[in-house]
Amino acid sequence: MVSTLLNYKLYAKNLPQTLDRVAAQPLVAKNADYYAANIDKVTSVDDFLADYKLYTYAMTAYGLSDQIGSKGLMRKVLESDLSDSASFANKLVDKRYREFAAAFNFSAADTKPAAQSASQTERIVEAYTERVSRSAPDAARQTGYFETEITSILASATSEAGAIDAIVGDRGVLNVALRAAGFTDPALIESSYVKSLLTTPQTNLTGPPAVLRGYLDGMATATAAQRSDRLSNVVYAYNEATGNATSPQAAQANVDYFKTALARTPPPTATQLTDDPRLVTMLQAAVGMTTTYTSDFIHDILVSPTAAANRVAVYDNNGNFLPAQATIRAQLQALNGMFKFNADGSAATSVEKNANNVDQTYNVPLPPKAYEQFFSGYLKNYKAIQTKQDSNATAAFSATIAKVKTVSDLLLNDKNPLTGLTYDPVTGVANTKRTTLDFVLKAFDLDPKTESLSKIRAALTSDPSDPASYVSRLKDERYSKLAAAFNFGSDGAVQGQRVIQSTDSQTKMATLYSATFGTNQSAATKSLASADTKAYLETINGIYSIDGFLAETKAVQYALKAYGVENKNLSKADLRKILTSDLSDPKSFANASADPAVAKFAAAFNFETDGSVADAGSGLQSNAAKRTTDNLYLLQSLEEQAGETSEGTRLALYFLRNAPNVTTAYGILADKALYQVVQTAFALPAGMSNMDVAAQAKILDSRIDFKDFADPKKLDKFIGRFAAMYDLNNADASSSSILSLFTGSSSGSGLLSLF
Repeated sequence: MVSTLLNYKLYAKNLPQTLDRVAAQPLVAKNADYYAANIDKVTSVDDFLADYKLYTYAMTAYGLSDQIGSKGLMRKVLESDLSDSASFANKLVDKRYREFAAAFNFSAADTKPAAQSASQTERIVEAYTERVSRSAPDAARQTGYFETEITSILASATSEAGAIDAIVGDRGVLNVALRAAGFTDPALIESSYVKSLLTTPQTNLTGPPAVLRGYLDGMATATAAQRSDRLSNVVYAYNEATGNATSPQAAQANVDYFKTALARTPPPTATQLTDDPRLVTMLQAAVGMTTTYTSDFIHDILVSPTAAANRVAVYDNNGNFLPAQATIRAQLQALNGMFKFNADGSAATSVEKNANNVDQTYNVPLPPKAYEQFFSGYLKNYKAIQTKQDSNATAAFSATIAKVKTVSDLLLNDKNPLTGLTYDPVTGVANTKRTTLDFVLKAFDLDPKTESLSKIRAALTSDPSDPASYVSRLKDERYSKLAAAFNFGSDGAVQGQRVIQSTDSQTKMATLYSATFGTNQSAATKSLASADTKAYLETINGIYSIDGFLAETKAVQYALKAYGVENKNLSKADLRKILTSDLSDPKSFANASADPAVAKFAAAFNFETDGSVADAGSGLQSNAAKRTTDNLYLLQSLEEQAGETSEGTRLALYFLRNAPNVTTAYGILADKALYQVVQTAFALPAGMSNMDVAAQAKILDSRIDFKDFADPKKLDKFIGRFAAMYDLNNADASSSSILSLFTGSSSGSGLLSLF
């Protein structure tokens, strides 16, 4: 008779080939084919439990064949919320139940795909609100270059013609002027056209050409003050056109512009200030107003102390107080209180005490204290209008995106709220606004005015995780992020979200990571583990490709540590091979690793063998979970067949597969088969099982360093010890089944009997 040790060695040494032979067996292959063909048809727990073949296959795979008849129990397991530590599956001692529940997602099976998940919408809204902080530095570089170079050009030019030649010859300068003038895509405007526009007599010019000529024509012969105003207005218009009007740089430029206007001699009148739209905007922003008024209205406020009260009612016709109107009135009164104008709009005489507490007379619109108050108020409130607009835009987007079912819905022109049409039914003229799409494009730093709809459609229906896809070949991260923010398939319809790691896998990884710090953790250790996990989750949820994951070193190291991968310094090339391994193939790179933790690390992610991210779909199991189930079924089948001729070999193979997951004595005590192996290896008395659980755990802790089970060589040595002891104990005994070690006892489920 072949010894248990030799039999085990034969299986373990050639495990991939042995599993291939098992997979080819007619019954095993038939069961696997049935599972593959039918698991995606299941939409509820009832469906799953009612299909005996599917249910039995899965239960066998996870070593729960003894509980096939306990459908009430398994229903509770499958309906458990694994993110809740107090849920039924999480409270069971035997962690096989949690693993079984994690392999399925019945909530997803009942959930219809959406254009965006809640987290995707949250990220796009965040990107939209932060767009100015991202684009402002570039805008500052562009406008800074413009001001520096055009000043140099004008200083060295000997004629108007020479200045024009130099300006149109510098595309950095010219592009800023073109964008400020209203040309949406300066790259399309030839320098020769601009030169002709500036050097040839023009009549009836309108639109951007007229604005551009107004900026640049006669610049060389303009006075210093005129030139300064023109340059400042070009920069202001550029920031407005590119969405950077509320950047800190733009705000400071506005302050400088207003101060220049106030410094003129004679002092500016109220009319001169309110004739400038730029200054009118600043006047309202300085007191925190988010409602805009006409220049005539603001003029009246500046020159009349009673205008605010006369023009803004704070009670309706029924005598009800209007809080919002009262706030506006107070803001307008504050504006009037700062400026000193006569009724005719000229600067009024005012008196303020100076630094020596002596009365001093001023004849300017803003005396010193009001001057300081006005500009500090502006720098505090200049974002108020934009913040309100962003809030309104976000609310509109959030309400609209839920109705999007196809990519065409997203690209559609705005509908009239009354008619529901995208065009005027009387004139037939189409509405050119695309509010939802504009919001999306701005969030990813794409200009709605210049982007091609066909290009956007192609990007949105492309897989950003696939290196060969259209959007990946663009080599522009903006489009890849755009595609990753939505869940459109190649046909334009919504599909399941592609995520590199499921929520259940993230939860499991967080638990494993915390466990690496040991038991009895201090408050500081718990805080550190929590902070690391928070950082990991924030990072992982924003990654959409394998390249993106491999580029995040901290996230990779977190995952490697969580799964106890021995080699934390794996190269990116090896990590890619691991993550793209076919886990259903015993000979794949991850499965062939001497470190069993490598395959578990790979299984925690949803990468396909080509490096793309699997479509989560709306099915019951992800592709990775299906592969894991199939692989476990093969291993269970192998162990059962080994047990037909050698029960000791079955125990050894079972221990080989499961012991690396055990980190404490309680993990051994919770599994009868593992406990039998340990008792046999150490010749522990059978009566030990009747002792107090804590006492049993203490004995095991004194005998075992559980870290050794994660070391393949030490694990193999331990199994060798078990095999020798098993054969010694059973040398003269007739073969007796130990099936109950794997299937539980007839007296109960065996779930909590040890505790």
